[in-house]
Amino acid sequence: MSAEAMTSRERLLAALRGDPVDRIPWSPCVDGYFLSSLPADQMLDEREFHKEIGSDALLRHVPLYESTAPSTGGRPGNPRVDSRIERLDDGTLRFTYETKVGSLFEELEWNPMSPFVPWFTRRKLQTLEDIKVYMYALETMSMVPKPAYFREAVERLGDDGLVTADGPTSPMEHLINNEMGLEKLTYAFADDPDTMEQCFERMHELNLKAYAILAESEAEVVISYENLSTTLTSPTLYERFDQRYCNDYASICRGAGKTYLTHMCGRLTGFAGPLCHADQDGFIDVAPAPTGDIAFGEAKAGWAKDKVLVGGIDATAFAGLSPEEMRVYVRDLLVEIEKGAGSFHKFILGSGDALPKGTPVPVVRAVSETVRDYFS
Repeated sequence: MSAEAMTSRERLLAALRGDPVDRIPWSPCVDGYFLSSLPADQMLDEREFHKEIGSDALLRHVPLYESTAPSTGGRPGNPRVDSRIERLDDGTLRFTYETKVGSLFEELEWNPMSPFVPWFTRRKLQTLEDIKVYMYALETMSMVPKPAYFREAVERLGDDGLVTADGPTSPMEHLINNEMGLEKLTYAFADDPDTMEQCFERMHELNLKAYAILAESEAEVVISYENLSTTLTSPTLYERFDQRYCNDYASICRGAGKTYLTHMCGRLTGFAGPLCHADQDGFIDVAPAPTGDIAFGEAKAGWAKDKVLVGGIDATAFAGLSPEEMRVYVRDLLVEIEKGAGSFHKFILGSGDALPKGTPVPVVRAVSETVRDYFS
């Protein structure tokens, strides 16, 4: 490892490229879910929190384009879709998308305990007929670059880290996680696989347009939030659909000199073989048991040897350990990885998905202190 001290930006870029680093980067996933639980007199934004605890910021979900897809919060402007929002008597929000060939609607509510994540009480795609309406609307969907907010975030962050851009999720995982749910998608695919595959392909064509925008942007890191897990997707379907699509996105990003990562916070050992040969540069927010199932020393010595791996600390550790217990946990994890893989090549220590709401700040800061001590 290089003995010369690096900035967070330099450290993260080196780790992503597989170059020597002065120490492993440490970048927890920080979002509004966690930040909303900070004491009222200590409220910080994502950048400020990373700086406060001494971590290397990988800022998330900074938009670079707008879409007119019939999706929750989607922008108006699709000539085939008339969108409206109404609040029902019980406080539930209903989003309606009307077209000449049919209407779609979804309902959601906001849980005070998770104000940044909607809780769907009804997803918009329930039947194969809904899928056909959805496909009709996608034919006139457009995407428009919106670089100003991203540029502002880069200028504000400076050398304290990297601003990452969101890339669209592969079609099947998007439908499972957002528009349809696992049960409805499973039945629809069994009843009419041809229509479902046509839908996947149409979504993929539009995703390619979004990645073309990202390729021309200033973003250095693109993340698609796949949420892959054997609890939701079989290895067979992953190889048949998701991997092929993500390989295309990786190719576009790599051709533009960008790092393409997929957010995979679930159980991944069942995909180890395919992931080893996948084209993305790496996997982010990867978790050990109990929320995930990855042994990081084994992963870095085996299927993830030549991939960037970001994660390692399970969410339950942040929720349940004291600062001193976290120091022991992290030291043991670093020893495990170094012993198993022989190095920290292409590794960024992080949280297995977002920091839990209510995590005590001293517990998170203890990780920063432990990393510095381990490499001093």
